[in-house]
Amino acid sequence: MAEFLLANNCMMLRANGQAARLPLLQTWTVSSMSRISAFVLGVLVGAVGLYVSENYYIVRGQESFHVVRKVAPRLDIPYRDIRSYTMEDWQKEPAVALAIIQSGKQELIVDSGVEQLERQVQNWLQSLGVQQ
Repeated sequence: MAEFLLANNCMMLRANGQAARLPLLQTWTVSSMSRISAFVLGVLVGAVGLYVSENYYIVRGQESFHVVRKVAPRLDIPYRDIRSYTMEDWQKEPAVALAIIQSGKQELIVDSGVEQLERQVQNWLQSLGVQQ
């Protein structure tokens, strides 16, 4: 006859005078060295993230992403999606526009302005009833 006992996260099985101990839950211990390594890695990732967000813009253009150095270090959100920027958006964020111009990537600003102009012309033509 087999007998099952549960104790201390283990299941004891006794059958035919022999006993077997089967662990129910595997407990894992983490060494203090790996905790320190994880902490140091977290500090390094945080420091790099802070440095990037303080000194660079990550700008998404029509075809790709661009990394643009900020004019002056400032802690704010570094990601900018300028694919649908209008002239009003550029006026609201002159620091981004200046950083793009100083990095020599003026075509990013021109591309968004051309698209806005095309949209305005298409809307104007549609309002007049002219089909393209």
